[in-house]
Amino acid sequence: GRAGFLVKVPVDKLRATLTDSPVVLYQNSLARSYTALTDSLVSERAGSMTLTTDYYPGKLAGLLRQDTAVETMESFKEDVAAWHDACKRSSPVLKSICGR
Repeated sequence: GRAGFLVKVPVDKLRATLTDSPVVLYQNSLARSYTALTDSLVSERAGSMTLTTDYYPGKLAGLLRQDTAVETMESFKEDVAAWHDACKRSSPVLKSICGR
């Protein structure tokens, strides 16, 4: 898909999974929480750059694993810092993008 995730689920496991099972309800709750976290990080921390960062939900997927969470957050902080530095430049193109 657009975020770079490809999921293959064996048909027999899919048929055996009930939508009201505790595991499915728990995973749905986690997915909603992580989606809300990603949305908050991008909209609150990245400011006006949200219009040009539709790849962030996929990029921030690294937050879901302990072994990649710190690295992912550092990369996000670097991106935000670079964005704010770019907005300080005098280029009309950058000023136009930053003003969105």
